[in-house]
Amino acid sequence: MNYSAESKETVFSLSSPNAEGQKLKISMPENFQQTLAVINDLVFAKIGRRLSSTEILIIKGALKDIDYQEIANFSPYSKNYIQRTLAPQLWQILTETIGNGEKVSKKTLSHFLQQINQEYNIDSSYITTNISNLIVQGQMPDITSFCGRNKELEQLKQVLDSKQCISIMGFAGIGKTALAAKLIQKVSSKRHYNFDYIIWKQFNYSPLIQDFLIELIKLISPSNTYFPEYNQALISLFINYLREYRCLIVLDGLEHLFSKTNYFHKVEYETFLRRLVEEDHKSCFLLTSRNFPDEIEDIISGKRNTELLKLEGLDEESAKKFLITKGFDPSEDPTQFIQTYSGNPAEMEAVLNKVSVYFANQEKAFFENPTTLISAKLEIILNEMFGELLKDVHKQILIYLAEKMLVTREPIPFAQLMAEMKNRGTQQFSTSDLIKALEKVERLSLIESIKNSITKEITFKLQPIIRKYIITDPEGLVHTFDHKSLKLAS
Repeated sequence: MNYSAESKETVFSLSSPNAEGQKLKISMPENFQQTLAVINDLVFAKIGRRLSSTEILIIKGALKDIDYQEIANFSPYSKNYIQRTLAPQLWQILTETIGNGEKVSKKTLSHFLQQINQEYNIDSSYITTNISNLIVQGQMPDITSFCGRNKELEQLKQVLDSKQCISIMGFAGIGKTALAAKLIQKVSSKRHYNFDYIIWKQFNYSPLIQDFLIELIKLISPSNTYFPEYNQALISLFINYLREYRCLIVLDGLEHLFSKTNYFHKVEYETFLRRLVEEDHKSCFLLTSRNFPDEIEDIISGKRNTELLKLEGLDEESAKKFLITKGFDPSEDPTQFIQTYSGNPAEMEAVLNKVSVYFANQEKAFFENPTTLISAKLEIILNEMFGELLKDVHKQILIYLAEKMLVTREPIPFAQLMAEMKNRGTQQFSTSDLIKALEKVERLSLIESIKNSITKEITFKLQPIIRKYIITDPEGLVHTFDHKSLKLAS
C-alpha cells in the first residue's frame, strides 16, 4: 500500500459528528477499506471482536499524521484517554496480529500495512463501504473448541438476509451462545451481509427497558443526547436507527429478562419485541434463550420475518471431536457417554472435569463403573424449573416418564401415556390439558418427542440426566404433591 501524496485517494468520514455536527474528513487510498477488512478479520480471530470506530479513526489519523487532540474532537473520548489508553492498547493488539514479531506503533504502522497489502495481494482499485463503521460490541464467548453444527449454521446464514428476528432455543449448555458466536464470526467477514453494526448483548440480569434501549442507541449513535421520557417513544427512536443502519444485534440469554420479574417489566419487553418483529426496518435480531414465555414465543415464531431454531445436542461425530479437545482419552469409546448426556457440550465438559479431579485423570476407571453426574450449574437450573415454572400436571408427567423408563428404557407412546395417566390419581384434568402440559415440558427441553415416519405415532422420552434428577429429587422440588392427586378425564 502506498500512502504517498500521489496515490489515488477517497474521502472517508467518521460516522459520529462532533457537537457542531461536523465530521472529520480523512482522505485515504482507495484500497484502505480492503486492507482494513483484512486487519479486522485478523483482530477478530485473535481477540473475538473487531476494531471500534475510534480505533479505526486512530489508525487513519496515524497514517495522515493527525494529532490525538483532533481525533478526540470527533470521538466520544478525551485526548488524554485516547493517547494514554486507547492508542497504546490498539498498538499492542496490532503488534500481536500483524506485527510478525515486531512492535507496531504510530510511526511504523504504514510499513506493516504495506506488508498486509503484499501478503494478501490487495488490488488498489478495490473499494468497499460501511466496513469502517462495523463494530462488535460486547464480550463473546471463547469458541476455539467449537465443533460441528454445519447444518444449523447454513440454516441461519440462509435466513439472515430475509428475517428481522431469528431465535435459537434449547436446553442449558446445549451450545446456543456458541452457535450464535460462530455465526457472527462467519458473517462479519462476509461483505455480502453488509452490516453497519454488529452488537453483542449478554443478559445476566434483567435491566430496565429504558436503560437497555439507551445503551443500544448509544452504541449505534454515540453523539445522540436526546432520549424520550416515555418507553414507546424510546422504542420508536431505536427503530428509526434500525431503519437508518443495518444492524445485527445479538441478545444472548433472553430468559433472564423474564425470570422473577414483575408483570409490567415483562409487558414492556413483550411490546418491544413485538414492535421489532411487526414494524419495518432493515436490521436483524438474533435471540438465544433456554425458553420463551408463551406470549413471546407467539411473537417470534410462525411469522413471515421470523425464524425459530430448536437446538439439539451435538451429533456423535462432532461430540467425539469436542471431547478430544477437552482432553478425552481417544482410546476410550465415548458413544455411551455422549448418549448419557445427549451430546450436551457443557454437561460433557463438566463431567470430564469431575472425572479428572476424582479419578486422578484415570478416565478408564470411571468408564468401567459409569454413573450419571449432574453439574452444579444444571442442578440450579432444574431447581428453578421445578420450583417456579412447573405445575403439578407437568411434574406428574415427568415422574411417570422417569418411572416407566427406569424399567423399559424405551420411549413411551402417547396413547399409553394418556391411558395410564388416567389411573394415577383422583383429581381430573382433560386430554387437552395433558397435551398442553406435554408441549410445555418439551419447549423447556425436559422431554423429547419422536414421531415414527411410517406409523406417525408419537412417543416421548427423558434424557438420562433429567431422569436422574427426577428420581433422586435432590432438593425435594419434584415430588411436591400426592402422586394420586391428578387424574386424566375421559
